[in-house]
Amino acid sequence: MISGERTEKFMISVQIENAKLKMEFDTGATLTSMSMRDYRKLNIGKRLFHTDIKLRTYTGEVIKPVGVTYVKCKYQEKEFHGKLYLINGNVDPIFGRSWMKELENLNLADIKTIQDTKNLELDQLLQLYKTSVFKSDLGKIPNYKGHLNLKENTQPIFIKPRRIPYALKTKVDEEIERLCKLGVITKVDHSEWGTPVVPVVKPNGSIRLCADYKVTLNKVILDEQYPIPMIEDIFAEMNGGKLFCTLDITQAYLNMVMDDESAMLQTLSTHKGTYKVNRLMFGVKVAPSLWQGFMDRLLQGLEGVKCFFDDIIIQGDSKEKLLQRLKLVLDKLKESNLRVNKDKCQFFKTSINYLGHTIDKDGLHKNKDKINAIIKTERPVRTSLHAMFLRGELRRPSVKHQPHPIKEFNPGDRIQARDYTVGSTQRWRFGSIQERLGRLHYKIITDDGSVWRRHIDQLLAAPLVQS
Repeated sequence: MISGERTEKFMISVQIENAKLKMEFDTGATLTSMSMRDYRKLNIGKRLFHTDIKLRTYTGEVIKPVGVTYVKCKYQEKEFHGKLYLINGNVDPIFGRSWMKELENLNLADIKTIQDTKNLELDQLLQLYKTSVFKSDLGKIPNYKGHLNLKENTQPIFIKPRRIPYALKTKVDEEIERLCKLGVITKVDHSEWGTPVVPVVKPNGSIRLCADYKVTLNKVILDEQYPIPMIEDIFAEMNGGKLFCTLDITQAYLNMVMDDESAMLQTLSTHKGTYKVNRLMFGVKVAPSLWQGFMDRLLQGLEGVKCFFDDIIIQGDSKEKLLQRLKLVLDKLKESNLRVNKDKCQFFKTSINYLGHTIDKDGLHKNKDKINAIIKTERPVRTSLHAMFLRGELRRPSVKHQPHPIKEFNPGDRIQARDYTVGSTQRWRFGSIQERLGRLHYKIITDDGSVWRRHIDQLLAAPLVQS
């Protein structure tokens, strides 16, 4: 029996139509597939058919084939016809179970084994950090304490605890006890500072304990001047990458210990008493800057690596390079006693979603999931729907991303103008441009004879056909 472990590749020499090639004999693959690049090299020229089949790798990545073709295959003296699924991307040819069933009396001695060092080394690497970086407990950064600075002449602010709904009281009590056991909060007899807690119910029914710092600490705390990285800088660092990994830091802020003074500033006022917060708390307005500054210093000097708060992205132009960089990052996280949620991580992906965009070897693309609502919107067929669509569902693009300048109107152009007439039941009225009053203002006359002055944002181009 052939081993099903991912750490080995079993190669088989086959002939497809008149071309010979080697394919990976993979008992874990249901279907047979290869990349479009390898298929073109075979110079077969078979017709390609549409398919709704989706393939899933062992890492969970879903791959949509470009299509499927029917080919004649020959292994030694055995000939058969089978389906071959074609994939975009750099993937190895796979001889799956759909073709294996056609082979009888297979001689395993003819199948040669090579080592898949990437999978083997990745599995071994992750195993090395199983009891440190990938632990499920809360981390604690050693030899480092965060500090909050207040404005001069600041007076302490204490807000009494808010009422907790009876239905949530038991869960809130349990969450407070859990945070006490973790050392995140500690009960104190007296505090001049106190911020009321706000329980937030998570989708799984559990409670997240938040604090309403906007009514207390955030009013008097000094802003941190550390810059949050620009999205463009992050994507620029990914240039040249062909494979990508992402790491998700577990409960990022809570890994950072605060000094005693700052812990008291973050004190929570609850129905069970007051609790100082020993870790950097969510809701403190400078928390993002404090955390980002720490992570940037931690990962400083690592090429192909960027961090945006609790999300780390790593790129490499080869498997070996990406594996090397991944190890360096995991070493840094281990040194700082940080934890990573493995279930939210992605390893060795040719395409990856990050901060609302899709990144691959060809660059940066719009995430299709983010624009599906616009793409699938039906074309309006009535004037009222057309105006509603333009006004309510699409905003003018920002100047930065606007491919063309804002439309200008000329005298005589038919338009719809925003109606601000008191008592009017219509929001928009049809009319025409009479003259231009400046770069962005126009004098218009409505179809009922009213003369208005309107900004360009208060005008819409009228449809060609009015209903």
